[in-house]
Amino acid sequence: MEEQLPEGVDLSIAWEGVDNMPILFANQFSGQVGQQSEVLLTLGQLAPPIILGETQEERVRHARGLTHISVKPIARVAMTRAGLEELVGVLHKTIENYDKAQELLARAKRMAEGGDE
Repeated sequence: MEEQLPEGVDLSIAWEGVDNMPILFANQFSGQVGQQSEVLLTLGQLAPPIILGETQEERVRHARGLTHISVKPIARVAMTRAGLEELVGVLHKTIENYDKAQELLARAKRMAEGGDE
């Protein structure tokens, strides 16, 4: 957040109510540029269709009868380009943190199994 505050005034940022928000799984993403140069990000969830049938042939026929697979939108947000750049930075940092956590978990697993570090 880069809001302009009067000189000598420092305020911390506190995220409130985050623990009360539902966690939704997103596996589809869309980005657009709006008419006023805003960036629109839409997050969605795609679940594969249930294909029923007694035989493989029936399942193939059922699948071929589908015209599309729906994506359920779960969030749509708008931001400035500066906000988009900040989001990209957060995502890059999150990837780094994820990779480090996975390395630590793998190392701990190897150690628990009696392997070398």
